[in-house]
Amino acid sequence: MGLRPISTCFYYIYPKKNQSIMKSKTIFFRCLFLIGFFFTLIPLQGQAPLPGMKIWFNKPADSWNEALPIGNGRLGAMIFGGIEKERLQLNEESVWTGTPRWDANPDALKNLPKVRKLLFEGKYGEAEKLAQNGIMGSFKRDNASSYQTLGDLILDFTPLRGVSGYRRELDIEEAISRVTYTANQVNYKREVFSSFPDQALVMSITADKPGSVTFSVRLSRQGNKAAIKASNNEIVMNEH
Repeated sequence: MGLRPISTCFYYIYPKKNQSIMKSKTIFFRCLFLIGFFFTLIPLQGQAPLPGMKIWFNKPADSWNEALPIGNGRLGAMIFGGIEKERLQLNEESVWTGTPRWDANPDALKNLPKVRKLLFEGKYGEAEKLAQNGIMGSFKRDNASSYQTLGDLILDFTPLRGVSGYRRELDIEEAISRVTYTANQVNYKREVFSSFPDQALVMSITADKPGSVTFSVRLSRQGNKAAIKASNNEIVMNEH
């Protein structure tokens, strides 16, 4: 899919309704046992990032460890910052290996008062054993799943000559990843952030001269099970 904006482009990544690439979700339940003590939680005053705090580099990332991260707790990306080829390695919290399953223990509710009683009686070993077998989820080692990448979003830009002033940075205060450089007397800038209210990953691509932004977009995922289609200015990936 090719796009030819005049000078500015915005690209959004968001989960489509009724579509899922989730291979498995594992829900863990942690039980809190109240044994008669009341704790007062005093909020600690967090220290905000210093104004203008940034991590920056003068060249694109050569490996995943050098890419810059952004995310909103559910949807994120590692940004490599290439000049002719930009790569965003995407992550979404529901993408796991394995198959869907429910690991909640159906006997947890009836065993909870028994565990509390053992705790009050000082029988901590018995309480722990009962909690492990009668409350904790029925997670089995052979059913273990691992977190997976959502895929790679690749932007292929028109080759440029005489690139100078390259800078790749992560603005800690604003949670924005930026890439800036100059080529053929044109100043280019890319910005990427992940919005929590909108649940979207957003990329802005700009140049200070009209007609200077030209690129194509492709989406890929390791393996051969993903079905990827591009139409109506959307790229949709399905995998079951």
